[in-house]
Amino acid sequence: MFSQSGGGWIHALRALRRTPTFTGTAILILGLGVGMATAMLSVFDAALLQPLPIRDQNRVIVAWPVGKGGTEFPLFAEEYERLRDNSTTMEGVAGFAHWGAVHTPFSIGDQSLQLRQAQVSPNFFSVLGTSPALGRLLQPGDRMDGSTPVMVISHATWRRLFAGERAVIGKQLKWLPTGTSFTIVGVAPPGLDYPIGTDVWVPAWPGQPLDVIGRLKPSATPAAAQAELLTVVLEWRQRTGNNSLESAFARELPAMIYGDVRPAILVMTAAAGLLLLIACTNVGNLLLLRAAGRGREVAIRRALGASRWDIFRQIFSESVVLGLLGGTLGLTLALGLLRGFVALAPDDLPRMEAIRLAGTPLLVAFAVTFATVMLTGLAPLLSTGRADIDAPLLRQDNRSGTESRTRRRIRQLLVSGQVALALVVLAGASLVTRSLIRLETLSFGYDRDQLSIVQLVPPPLADTSYVP
Repeated sequence: MFSQSGGGWIHALRALRRTPTFTGTAILILGLGVGMATAMLSVFDAALLQPLPIRDQNRVIVAWPVGKGGTEFPLFAEEYERLRDNSTTMEGVAGFAHWGAVHTPFSIGDQSLQLRQAQVSPNFFSVLGTSPALGRLLQPGDRMDGSTPVMVISHATWRRLFAGERAVIGKQLKWLPTGTSFTIVGVAPPGLDYPIGTDVWVPAWPGQPLDVIGRLKPSATPAAAQAELLTVVLEWRQRTGNNSLESAFARELPAMIYGDVRPAILVMTAAAGLLLLIACTNVGNLLLLRAAGRGREVAIRRALGASRWDIFRQIFSESVVLGLLGGTLGLTLALGLLRGFVALAPDDLPRMEAIRLAGTPLLVAFAVTFATVMLTGLAPLLSTGRADIDAPLLRQDNRSGTESRTRRRIRQLLVSGQVALALVVLAGASLVTRSLIRLETLSFGYDRDQLSIVQLVPPPLADTSYVP
C-alpha cells in the first residue's frame, strides 16, 4: 500500500472519505479557527508590528501647544520658524496643518473626486526620513513664490485611482474651489499614513500655523522636546500678552498613529488566538474519539503483515491531509474576512493599506494547527502501534466502546482545556459587549436622533490663484 510515494496520500483521502461526518466537522472547525486567527494576526501584524516606512521611527515626535481646558493649538508661523531654526533637541523640524487630512474636492478629466488632503511643510518628508515609491517627494523649492503647484499622492491612492501605473508622474489633479491644477510629482511609500487618512500631500502656504513634527537628536527625549516647545510658547505669551496657551504636548509618532486602536486590536487578536486554540482542542477530541474505534483496525493490519512504520505513515498521512484541507478552508475564509474588514473599517484606522495575508501570521496559524493535528493524531498511535497482534483487540467489536486509561486521561485534559478557554473567551466577549452597550447609551448632552453630518462642496471661486 505504501510502496509508492503517492499511495499513502491516496489511501489517506479514501480513509477520510469513508468518515464524512468526522472529516467535514474537523475541516470546518479547523477552517474557522485558522481563518479567524490568520485574519486578526494579519491585522495585528500590519497595524502594530510592521515598522513605519521612515528612518528611526521612535525618534520622530509630534508636538503642539495646549491651551486652557486642554485645547490643542497649532504653532504660529513666527514660533514655528524660531523652533525650526534654533531647536537644541531636534535635528529637523517640519510641520503640518493642524486639522490633519480633510476631504477636498478634486477632478481629473471629467471625473470628480473627494480626496483627503494634508498640507505640510516642504521639508516634511525629509524630516521623516522616507523615500518615494515613485518619482520624488516634496522639496523646499516647491513652495517658493511662482513655483508650480505640486502634490505627492499616497500609495493607496496610486493603486486605487491609477491602477499602479508608472505614468502617473506628471498628471494633474484640479482643485475645484479655485481651478488650480496640481502636478503629481511622486508617490509616497506604502504604509505612510500621516496625518492619518491622507490621500494627497500638498505644500502649506507661507505663514500658515502648523503642528510640529520633528526628529529628535540622538541624546534627546520627547520630554526634552516638549519642554523646549513650552519655552517657545511662554516666550510668545510674554511678547503678545495672550494667555490662551498654557503648556505643550509631545509624543512619539508611532503612538500618535496607533492611538486608541492598539488596545482594541490586541483584544481582538487575543480572542482570535483563543478561538484557534479551542478549534485545535475540538479537533484533538475528534481525533482521539476516532482513534478509540480504530484499535481493532490497527491490530488487523498488523496481523496481515503491516509494519509499525506502515501504520505510522498511514495515520501521519491522514493527519497531514486533514490539516491541509482545514488550512485551505481557513485561508479562504481569512481572505474574505480581511476584505470585509477593510471594506467596513473606519477611514481613520491606521495602516489600512498594509493589511494583507502576510507570511508571519500564516506561519503561526498553520504551525499551531499542524502541531495540534500531529500530536493528537499520533498520540493514539503510540499505544495502538505497540499493541500485540494476538491481543483481544482482534476479537473486539467496533461497538465495544473500550478505551485505554491513557487515552481517557488525554481526552479529559483536552475537554477541560477547551472548557477553560471557552470560559475565558465568553468572559472577554461579555466585557466587550457591556462596553459597547455603554458606549451606545452614552449621553452626549443633546438628542442624536435624526441628526446627520453633511459636507458641502463650495462652487469654484472667481480668483483662481493657489490658496489651498
